[in-house]
Amino acid sequence: MAEQSKKRQIQVVGAAILSPKGDGLLLFERMDSGGFEFPGGKIEAGETPSTALVREIQEELGVQGRVGDLLGTSHGDFPKVQIDLTVYWFEVFSYQFHLQDHLSYKEVNICHLGCFGEEKIVELDRGLLEKALLMIQSKNRALS
Repeated sequence: MAEQSKKRQIQVVGAAILSPKGDGLLLFERMDSGGFEFPGGKIEAGETPSTALVREIQEELGVQGRVGDLLGTSHGDFPKVQIDLTVYWFEVFSYQFHLQDHLSYKEVNICHLGCFGEEKIVELDRGLLEKALLMIQSKNRALS
């Protein structure tokens, strides 16, 4: 218990951005070669999760957008830090990204998830990515 109390706790928000065709999500490759992730970042003092996410997307991707419903949460316990990630659906107003904190981005759908390689996805994001892709697949099946 004493060891855990020394850890820094960080609240982070992420954006689940639908692909342009609406059949998958966009994941962004970290500059530190840490894999692909939902874009987003730390919630600063005085910010709500929504305002933090809008700010982070503007800073990281150079686009405006709107925060949607909660997708889910994920928790990571690392040697020096504990991270609480909250991911929201996020509608971008443009797909003309100007990447600042990422090398590239890829579209991932449920059919390509296995081919994409789980090891290429940031560990904290994996479960929420699969949940989101299953939701998209279910919604698209219901519409067809």
